[in-house]
This record gives sequence, C-alpha cells and structure tokens, in this order.
Amino acid sequence: MVPEMARPFDWDAYYGKSQTAGRIERSRVALDCLATPASEDARWLIDGLKGERKWFVAVHFYWAPAIAEVFFQPLMDAGIDECEPSGCRPFITPCSSMFGVRRTLEYLYDVIESGCDRRKTGALLCIYMASFPSAGNRRQANTEANGKWRRHIKERETELLLRTYLDSSDRLVRFAALRRLPMSLSDYPKHLRPLAAQVIEAAKLSKDRFTRQYVRHRLTPNPTSFPDTWPSGVECESDEEA
Repeated sequence: MVPEMARPFDWDAYYGKSQTAGRIERSRVALDCLATPASEDARWLIDGLKGERKWFVAVHFYWAPAIAEVFFQPLMDAGIDECEPSGCRPFITPCSSMFGVRRTLEYLYDVIESGCDRRKTGALLCIYMASFPSAGNRRQANTEANGKWRRHIKERETELLLRTYLDSSDRLVRFAALRRLPMSLSDYPKHLRPLAAQVIEAAKLSKDRFTRQYVRHRLTPNPTSFPDTWPSGVECESDEEA
C-alpha cells in the first residue's frame, strides 16, 4: 500500500500560476503527489480529469515516475471518454507504463464487451496507445514486452474485434473495430479465419460508404496511405447505420 503524503499540495495555486504563465513548469513536489497523494490531492486530480483542467492534470501523469493505484480507473475512463484516436494518449500510456500493458488492455476489453456504444468506441480507439509507455515510467511496459501472455491476449483481442463488428449496429463502433483488423485471412489464427472472412465480406457490403471505400483500399495490393483513418466530420456519438 502506497503511503499517503502528510500534507496536500496546493494544486489550485499551482494551476493558477500555470494559467497565468501560459505554460506548465514541472514541479517535483507535484509529481511526487501522484505516487503518494493525500486524499485532497486525489480528489482534486480525479475531478480535474473530468473538466477543463484535464490536460493540465494529464500531462503530470504522463511525466510521473510513479502513480498511485487510486488513479488507474479515473485515468482509463478519461482516455476512453476522450474518444479520439490520438487524444487518449496522455491518459492511457501512463496506465500501461505503471500498471502494465496487460491490465490496461484487459480494462479496455471489458469496456468493449459491456459498455455503451460511445464507451466501446472510445475503448477501441485506446487499444493502440495502450502498448506505448509514457515519458515518466517505462519499467513496467518494458518488463512485459515479451511476456507469454502476449499471444493469448492478442487472440482474445482479435476475436473480440471480430465479434464486436458483427454484433454492433453502431457505425463508429464497427469502424473502430475494423480499422484494427488485418484484411488478409493468413494473418489470423486458423480457428478465427471463418469469422474474419465473414467480417471482411460484411464490411465490403456495408451500408456506410466510408467503410466500403476503406475496405476496398485495404484490399488493394500495395496500397498507398488511405487519406482518412477516421470518418471526417463525425463526432464520437452513437450512430446506427441506416
């Protein structure tokens, strides 16, 4: 159990100073709070992840060499709620660095299995960033890099993405799952190839034009970069296919 700091840090004054200066200066005392927070510190930081202070709070977690357990779920939920392919990074990578890639991915998988459509989309978009360590702490991510669990969890992820595409009627959930899937059946374990073939065929016939274009492009031999990796002008909200 991480010991609590004797006195809370004055986050309001520190935040106000940063706002006035137009920049954030690293404070060793502030970063130490993330590993050994007083209850007031934890409350201020967790509340900050939900409002206008979220980027100020997030950058400290990204820099931090250690993070207390109390922050794992709030950071994960903040990254999921960001619902943007790159915007989730400062929330998700500190979790994979400090608490492990496996735990971070399993949290995302649980949300994809049981969350609402918006949270499913957000979790799907976080998967890529979950494999990257943050600037502050690379130790946990590095020690896990070649773990025996990798193959098992990758197969779980692949099957989850395939079934999510087939089971969902939400356009963004389906596309977020599809963009993480290979288009060649040879890239799948043998037992998942029939399911993968079903997904690829369904995507080729999708009612969504962007999805059809995306799949055709991915199936083209030696394709150039696709101009968009996310439907342009689309907010991350529930949107069933017509």
